[in-house]
Amino acid sequence: MAFEPILLNDVESVSVLAPEEWGSISAKVTNYILSDFCFPIKLIVENKIVGIGACIIHHDIAWLGHIIVDKNEWGKNYGKSITLELIRIAHTHGCRSIQLIATDMGAYLYHKIGFKESTKYLFFKDIHPILPDTPDEHIKKYTPDYRNAILTMDQSVSGEDRSNELETQLNQSFVYLTDGTLSGYYLPSLGDGLIVAEQRIAGLALLQFHINSNASLVLPQNNLDAISFLYNAGYKEYRSAKRMYLGEDIPVKFDAIYNRIGGNIG
Repeated sequence: MAFEPILLNDVESVSVLAPEEWGSISAKVTNYILSDFCFPIKLIVENKIVGIGACIIHHDIAWLGHIIVDKNEWGKNYGKSITLELIRIAHTHGCRSIQLIATDMGAYLYHKIGFKESTKYLFFKDIHPILPDTPDEHIKKYTPDYRNAILTMDQSVSGEDRSNELETQLNQSFVYLTDGTLSGYYLPSLGDGLIVAEQRIAGLALLQFHINSNASLVLPQNNLDAISFLYNAGYKEYRSAKRMYLGEDIPVKFDAIYNRIGGNIG
């Protein structure tokens, strides 16, 4: 049994390991390989790739993502081995907290390793525009003038410095302005379409803006305003997933998250 970095010529062979409901993971695996803050690994047993995973480093916070074991190799503790190797990588880089999103199947394993639950994410799908599709004058296209305000708000809300994730997506983002001041932002090209807002009116406006062209949302259970908005429109979550941590529990303002990034980085 050996761990090796995933290389570009591995992308096709490791992507087929993903469950069908995850869709294609080729682009995400490629992005891991090309990003200097990501460490994707493959587990090789008898010259065969039996599983993969990735450690994503946001300065002193690590995320574990795409931990997948070949279905034909389940029951051999490979998932645990991959997780422990990713934890080792995170500690090597001085990370004080390790975060992940767990499926029901994975949560039991992570609990045994020592992870604790911080919240749950609720998944909504098949959402149609809830309010009339009229432009909100407070929503503007991003300009570099808002860069620092977005990065500052993101760190305040997420409890971590995710600038290495956000920087490349800012030019495609939108901001919500209140009297010229940033109240929220929307990055449609980052994962599932990150929405963060420190004011309810901004968050719900950006949420509505998102669902005018996207039929799904993933919300922390703590965001009661957004969940009530969807419930009142007749929508209910169809599944949930646990957000878990090892080490320090970082101070996340979950009630300011109106759509997550993805299962690999929250």
